[in-house]
Amino acid sequence: MRRLRLSCTTTTPLETLVSVPSQRSSVSHCVPRTVADLARTAFACVDLDFERYVEVDPALVRPNEPAPSVGDPAKARERLGWTPQLSFEGLVERMVDADLRSLQDAARPVQGSP
Repeated sequence: MRRLRLSCTTTTPLETLVSVPSQRSSVSHCVPRTVADLARTAFACVDLDFERYVEVDPALVRPNEPAPSVGDPAKARERLGWTPQLSFEGLVERMVDADLRSLQDAARPVQGSP
């Protein structure tokens, strides 16, 4: 799993917000997303239709939850002044670009090797 680097300008240390369980906050857009949304967006970044490449195993699909898990960034906004600067699609595109660069780097021959 890759790390997501967060940066913010605040007078309240981020550690204060995340170190006390009752004070934890969600850094999100407050929009529900599915795995299919992620796959569709990632495949679109490389001009592919995810439905041609991804097979869903119905045995692994969880039933719909009565209350879907959706982040609420209100506390981060109120206490830290944080607001989303990057869309879901922009984040996925950055992740895909990073993976593509990593694959390209891995495919380059090491200097000095046959």
